[in-house]
Amino acid sequence: MSQARAQGALAAVGLPGLLCAILTAGLLLWSWRYASHSFDFTDESFYLIWMSAPFRYDWSVSQFGFIYHPLYQVLDGDIASLRRANLLFVFVLAWAVSDRYLRLLGAQQSELGWPRALLAAALATSALMVFSAGLITPNYNTLTLQGLLIALLGLMGLQLPATPRSLPPWLLLGGGGWLVFLAKPSSALALAVLALGYLLMWGRRDVRAAGLSALTAALLLLASALVIDGSLSGFVARLRTGVDIASLILDQDALTHIFRFDFPARSAFDQRLCLSLIAVTALAVMSVWAQGRARKILLLATLLALLDCAWWLWHLPRLSWASLRHFAGFFCMLGVAFGALLGGLLTQRQALLRSTTRVHLATGLLCAALPYVYAFGTYSNYSQAATKASFFWMLAGLTCLHPVANQVRQWRVLVPVAVMAALVSAVFITRAMALPYRQAQALWRNDHQVAIGGPASRLVVSEAVAAYVGAASDAARQAAFADDTPVIDLSGHSPGLVYALKGTALGVPWLLGGYPGSLQHAQAVFARCSCESLAKAWVLVEPDGPRMISADALSSFGAVWARDYLEAARWSIAPGVGGEKNARTQVLYKPVASAELTARCKALRSAPTP
Repeated sequence: MSQARAQGALAAVGLPGLLCAILTAGLLLWSWRYASHSFDFTDESFYLIWMSAPFRYDWSVSQFGFIYHPLYQVLDGDIASLRRANLLFVFVLAWAVSDRYLRLLGAQQSELGWPRALLAAALATSALMVFSAGLITPNYNTLTLQGLLIALLGLMGLQLPATPRSLPPWLLLGGGGWLVFLAKPSSALALAVLALGYLLMWGRRDVRAAGLSALTAALLLLASALVIDGSLSGFVARLRTGVDIASLILDQDALTHIFRFDFPARSAFDQRLCLSLIAVTALAVMSVWAQGRARKILLLATLLALLDCAWWLWHLPRLSWASLRHFAGFFCMLGVAFGALLGGLLTQRQALLRSTTRVHLATGLLCAALPYVYAFGTYSNYSQAATKASFFWMLAGLTCLHPVANQVRQWRVLVPVAVMAALVSAVFITRAMALPYRQAQALWRNDHQVAIGGPASRLVVSEAVAAYVGAASDAARQAAFADDTPVIDLSGHSPGLVYALKGTALGVPWLLGGYPGSLQHAQAVFARCSCESLAKAWVLVEPDGPRMISADALSSFGAVWARDYLEAARWSIAPGVGGEKNARTQVLYKPVASAELTARCKALRSAPTP
């Protein structure tokens, strides 16, 4: 790089660029540091059981376990390493997408290489919002986001000048769509509709690329079907069975339930937070863009807005991490995105009329819609789920600032958006550490090590969790519970204990309790298990637990509770463990007459249906 170009790049980076670098590095190191802390006995354990042995189960809606299974094997089941790898996958992909989006806006000069990289990295931190619930272990949500990021890379690559070494965009689009389908088929459907509409805007070349992308996705999907089930018909049967059994949980049709639109529930706190972020972001953008006296006035206005926000937050009664409730992240991320749009409209309105192209508009709208593609099909509120993919909203927010994207001296106008996005992400990542999912204390208060997972997998957990795992393991071993013993978990929320005991979750990684159709779901799962495995399975119950599945589920394969099972071990669980406020007791039962139960089960299944 020539001296003039080096000076131009340095001027473009400046202190704001260094601030972006510091925020990005700090957030990554902060997340990396605590990736070895905590263990969730519900959702996270379901992810681990599924990816540790995905071929054990013959039905599923999401196939994320098969995708992450090689990673699980390479890392030898080390949970902390799995979390860190997932963190890096999301960040690196988001970094690449941010860089390509900035290039699409016009920042393609070589002088902007380093500034663009720093800004893209800061923007990429908002992709870490997918971990805002505190679940960093690879799962279907992270695979959905990773697939969407890859697909967006391909879509944007179609609008950039091709280079000899660039990976064909159509291959990225097809591969991304394939991953999204394996993670969540409903999101893949929404992505296909959105991508087709996007491509139809550009002409015959991109329609051909769409065909190549579809072919790529189809071939990858066919290969997956052959690897997973040995045939395409077997794979289709897997999906159909998964949808049917999943419908039993909520006692409603799963397909019709996904076609809805959920509005976010807002409070006065959420509304004030959103408006404050809009004002601060817009003022910061305007103050960086302005010159002379106008800049000083706008900088003062930005400072006053920040002080007003700080004053308001300081005087809130009982302000705590819990104040950032379910939809706070939604309004915060939208606040930054709308602030960027407003700042662009107020500073670039004349340039926008002259230089805005179909590419700018279409890509901005595409990014605005992708969070709902991510959420499409989930059982939770769509707006709340979309927040985990709010990284795309950050990109959409930059659309109205594209006139300055290719100007080295104006580059800093983009920096406030990246800084605000990184700050908001840092707040919600820290909140996830302060109020970890279904755990009783902040991650930095954990100080006990336990061995869970692979041979080298050790996690730092609370004293109560360590005592729970230790007591259950000791009691189970004294009762002659061996590795790989099949377990029927009727507690409804303890797949993590089965995983910690190195048992085998029978029929499904997690028998969900506490739902209207939990009993019917369990019976449907048992109906697909062999009589031999059911008869050999130990049974875990939680008599005083809020999600206990009725023992009537065992009668579906002929078991009689009082005759076929004998108490083998019991232990107590401290309040707060597993997200439950009260202390509970769990009891492990072992089968006493497996041969008789097997015969009874086979006789019951061979009897004619009335």
